[in-house]
Amino acid sequence: LDGAEIEARRDCVRRARAELEGEHTRHLLLLGEPKYLERQEASLRQQLDSARKMGALAGSLATRQAELRLELSEARPRYAAAVAKVKKLQADFEATLSELHFGGKRVNLMGAINAL
Repeated sequence: LDGAEIEARRDCVRRARAELEGEHTRHLLLLGEPKYLERQEASLRQQLDSARKMGALAGSLATRQAELRLELSEARPRYAAAVAKVKKLQADFEATLSELHFGGKRVNLMGAINAL
């Protein structure tokens, strides 16, 4: 045998050893043990319970989302009316302030009120 053949056989043995020591092989060997099967069963039941809970939560969240959309659609007209009223009050205040204190010069209020 020359060096290349020995190296090829060594690589083949390494791959076979890695397969035998791998997670999948370990899992297959443990399938015959009752305690391992019980742990796997408990784990799968827990995952199933979690999936059921998540499904129930998804349903309740969808319901809540629909309620919030309805509430938001009902609030939009009230918000628009409040914004219009604030803008009108702002214009009235600017006009009154202009007349009373600044001799008719235009007054502009600055700040967050203009971000509406």
